[in-house]
Amino acid sequence: MAKSSVNKVARAAAAGGRTQTRPGDRPLFFPLGMALVVIIGVVFVVLARNERVSNADNSAPLIGDHWHSAYEVNVCGEVQPAMPNDDQDRTGIHSHGDGLIHIHPRLTTATGGQATLGTFFNEGGYELTDTTLRTNSVDIDTADFLCGDEPSELVVLKWVNVSADDPLVIREDLASVKLDNLDPRRGQLFSIAVVPVDADLDFAELKPDRTFLEQYIEKNLDDAPLEEPSTTDAPTTTVADESTESTTTTVADE
Repeated sequence: MAKSSVNKVARAAAAGGRTQTRPGDRPLFFPLGMALVVIIGVVFVVLARNERVSNADNSAPLIGDHWHSAYEVNVCGEVQPAMPNDDQDRTGIHSHGDGLIHIHPRLTTATGGQATLGTFFNEGGYELTDTTLRTNSVDIDTADFLCGDEPSELVVLKWVNVSADDPLVIREDLASVKLDNLDPRRGQLFSIAVVPVDADLDFAELKPDRTFLEQYIEKNLDDAPLEEPSTTDAPTTTVADESTESTTTTVADE
């Protein structure tokens, strides 16, 4: 009799500890938890999108822009042939074999900070690094290349406009040098040069010829390429000719 009473008390206690759930009832914590998960996911998506927008490079050149820069490849004082025409023009940063960089991005991967000398070289199938220069006419690794009997280095000289006398001298991250012409009406010039290390050079003497670039400036950056300069006119890097310098500077300043 005592044992039976104990069993009845245990069963009653166990039954009282269970929550009685009627058919069709659902715990509230499940939908609340799912709603919280959805809200947190939406918040993270919005934050990630805002971060991408805020970090986007909206600087020029953008798709729809179109300007030109003159360039030369100079190896130990000798100007090399211009890089041939790139018929494919995938990125919109290319050349017509005319000594100009035609800058009219077709892809977002070639706009803003990604519009660089490296992009230009890659478009033509060439290579530019801090120590290597490979074009249609040269294949140089400065680690074992001499200018005369002197060790060499690779630099990029950047004239911010055609009237600038002295260039910016860049020795690192050469492929990342930007084609960021802030005023296309005044042009921009680049010399990719192999020079003796620690030589006392006047880099202003390596300024590219700008005559052909100024023709583009005068025709208001028309898309159509001008007739290419003749090969006999190509080595016109006579920057020591002061009369030429003063004449072209006057044109650019107008």
